[in-house]
Amino acid sequence: MNAQLAAAPAANTPTARECLQQAQAKLKEATDNLQRIHDQRQKLLDFALNPDAIKVELEAARNEHTAALKAWAESGATGDSPTPPASVAKLEAKLAIAQREADAADAAAHALDPALAAAQQAADAALAELKHRRTHVLYQIAAPMIDEYQQAALKANSLREHLLGLGHVGKDLLDENRGLSGLSMAIGDAIRFRPVLEPGGAEASRQAWRDVIADLGGDASAELGAAPASVDPDARIRRPFLPHADTDRDTRIHANLRGAA
Repeated sequence: MNAQLAAAPAANTPTARECLQQAQAKLKEATDNLQRIHDQRQKLLDFALNPDAIKVELEAARNEHTAALKAWAESGATGDSPTPPASVAKLEAKLAIAQREADAADAAAHALDPALAAAQQAADAALAELKHRRTHVLYQIAAPMIDEYQQAALKANSLREHLLGLGHVGKDLLDENRGLSGLSMAIGDAIRFRPVLEPGGAEASRQAWRDVIADLGGDASAELGAAPASVDPDARIRRPFLPHADTDRDTRIHANLRGAA
C-alpha cells in the first residue's frame, strides 16, 4: 500500500476523520461568530435609517401646511395665516433625536468593522483547514482502493504471462493434438479481454466522488458510494460463437487436454 496514504497514526493521535470533525466544529464556531457580528452591525445600520422615515412624514406635514398657506394667500390673505400642524413640531423634535441616535448607531456599526474583518479571517482560515482535513480523509478512502487495484493488476499480469507461457509451449503440442488450437484461441481471447465501464459508469463514479466530497463538508463519517460495474464490450460478438457461455468451451478444452495426455 502507498506508504504516504496508509501510514498509521501514532498512539493517541486523532484520525483523519476525527481531525475533520474538529475542523467542522471550528468552522461552525467561526461562522456563528461571524454571523453574530454581522447581524449586530446590520441592526445598527438599519437603526441609522430611522431618520429617513421620519423625514418622509415631516415632509408630508410641511406640504400640508404649505398647501394651507397657498389657499389662504389665494383667498386674499385675510385673517391669521394657518398655523403649522402640531405634527410638524413633534416630527421636527423626533427627527432631531432620531438623527442623533442614527449618528451614534452608525459610529457603533463602523466601530465593529475590525471585529467583523477578524471574524471573516477566522472563518476563512477555518474553511481552509476543513478543506485540508477533508483531503486527508479522501486519501484514506482512496488508499485501500489503490492497494486493491495494484494487487489485482499484479495478479492479472502474472496470470497473463502464465497463460502466454502455456500458449507458447502449447504450439509444440499441436502436431500431437490439433484440438489444442481451441485452447490457444481461449488463451488469446482471455489476453485480449478488455472490460469497460457500464454505460454511464464514468459519470456515476465522478458523481460519487462529488457527493462524498460535499458530504464530508458537514459529516466526517460520510462514505464513498460503490464503484460502477464493468462489462464485456464484446459480449454480443462472442455470444453467437459461444451459445452456452464458458461451460461448453471449458468442456472442450478439458477434453482436448485429456486427449493430449
